[in-house]
Amino acid sequence: MYDIESGFMRGKKNSNWVKPFDPYEVSGIYTEANAWQYTWFAPHDIPGMISMMGGVSAFTGRLDTLFSTQAAITGRSQPDISGMIGQYAHGNEPSHHMIYLYQWSDKPYRTAALSRKIMKEFYTNKRDGLIGNEDCGQMSAWFVFSAMGFYPVCPGVPSYTIGSPLFDKITVNAHTKTPFVITADSSEKNIYVKQLLLNGKEFKSGKTGIPGGTGLQHQDIMKGGNLTFVLSGDIKELTGVPAPISPSSPVVMIPYLVSGEKSFYDSCKVAMYTYTPQATIHYTIDGSVPTTKSAIYTNPIYITSTTILRMMATKAGFEASAVEESSFLKLPYKRDVYYTTKYSHLYTAGGDMGLIDGIYGEPNAFGSWQGFHGIDMNVTIDLHESRNISMIAASFLQQYPSWIWLPEEISFEISNDNKTFEPVYNYVNTIPKNKDGAFTENFRSDFPVRKARYIRVTAKNPAVCPPWHPGAGDKAWIFVDEITVQ
Repeated sequence: MYDIESGFMRGKKNSNWVKPFDPYEVSGIYTEANAWQYTWFAPHDIPGMISMMGGVSAFTGRLDTLFSTQAAITGRSQPDISGMIGQYAHGNEPSHHMIYLYQWSDKPYRTAALSRKIMKEFYTNKRDGLIGNEDCGQMSAWFVFSAMGFYPVCPGVPSYTIGSPLFDKITVNAHTKTPFVITADSSEKNIYVKQLLLNGKEFKSGKTGIPGGTGLQHQDIMKGGNLTFVLSGDIKELTGVPAPISPSSPVVMIPYLVSGEKSFYDSCKVAMYTYTPQATIHYTIDGSVPTTKSAIYTNPIYITSTTILRMMATKAGFEASAVEESSFLKLPYKRDVYYTTKYSHLYTAGGDMGLIDGIYGEPNAFGSWQGFHGIDMNVTIDLHESRNISMIAASFLQQYPSWIWLPEEISFEISNDNKTFEPVYNYVNTIPKNKDGAFTENFRSDFPVRKARYIRVTAKNPAVCPPWHPGAGDKAWIFVDEITVQ
């Protein structure tokens, strides 16, 4: 989701922006990237993205900052994020279309300069000649397209954005009688597209050197023929009048919550907001889907029971937003959790209360778990008064390709004074570390009713990845959520 205030794509948890927010941080919110890298990943609606960022000039400025910032990546170490130019990471797929976005900016020549720089510096004929991960051949595919002088910015759309061809002549066998031949007066100096000719005629729809250079169609290649690049070493020689960018249909920004915790004890204050000025938010709390006839949000509401909230925003002349859904869970009594060892800030399950908020982690959603990196987990739950207890359980995740393992040993203890603890469960894990797939294991102890106020849960981290693992010797993770008390 795009956050207008920060200017970045951000993660949400139960319709609230995930906080704290650092656009340079690699975390469980983004896959192998950070906010700087994923903010540009809307190739299906570039005009809409430009509009959200405030127009072409603002869009261009943001692109310039992307490639020029000296700030370092923070958060989790991710070897896929390599080949850095500012926050652009050529070593990983999410960045690969970004230099071509300059064709929609007021500095389209930057595409040529950057593509040539990358082809020259990030591709060599040595054993380490690729700057990053050759996932399914994508690193090479980027080079092949860029060397031909164009690139498919949006997968599935049969048109190409113009770049800067590397060779004097390239022949594409399109399995037709006539091959598709690309010629260019290319050199280290002549890199900017001054003119583009398709079968001898100026390629008017190609819009070379001006915003949105997406005129070359796949069918043009498949028919066969000749594509001629006339190149220049001087951006002042670029010709053409910039064509207007057709904006997307105006859509109301999806509402979000500025307050409202997913789990609560007595009541929960819920406030809603949309970035679209003068938009109206309609909502329901009865399980139905909101329409323009549903209740209109004017002031914060209070939820006092387990509830599903749905909201949408509308405005005259705009397409209505999608429906946003949030759920709220009323807990039976107040409890707190205290940490002797602290979870990683990268995987928090929503914060300290994440372990006992009644919300369970999902096997393939790492952000819904608390992660302990290279250290044991040791937490104490305070039930606020002595209660009858007959069951304690804790769920853990294992996904060894992601360096996440079940604990080697887990124990439960109970106490009434938070000083003297009585053990009620101790289990040495026997599940193999190389058991495949993402799966959860619920360690559970049922026992005759006992009185206790405090519960201590300890889980022993394997500490390091085993010798057979690609990360052998590096710190191991344990992921936990939820701890259940009955």
